[in-house]
Amino acid sequence: MNALSGFLKVNIRDLGKSLIMVAIGAIIKVIVTSIDSGTFPSTWSEWKSILFVGGSAALAYLIKNFLTNSQDQFLKNDNTPA
Repeated sequence: MNALSGFLKVNIRDLGKSLIMVAIGAIIKVIVTSIDSGTFPSTWSEWKSILFVGGSAALAYLIKNFLTNSQDQFLKNDNTPA
């Protein structure tokens, strides 16, 4: 079984990995925000920004996988010879 999804497809494994990207993006944003302000994020506005960054990272990952074929080639159909 090929772990990579085909061109213009996203599989359940891609969705799972995108959740990891949400977590990584959010953690990095919390660290940057904490270093910048000197305190842990506490307002809804700060947390909303953190969730936005995490969601953006996941969306970018899903778009990249959606546009990559099962041979890990970007913007190439699975039927196209290499």
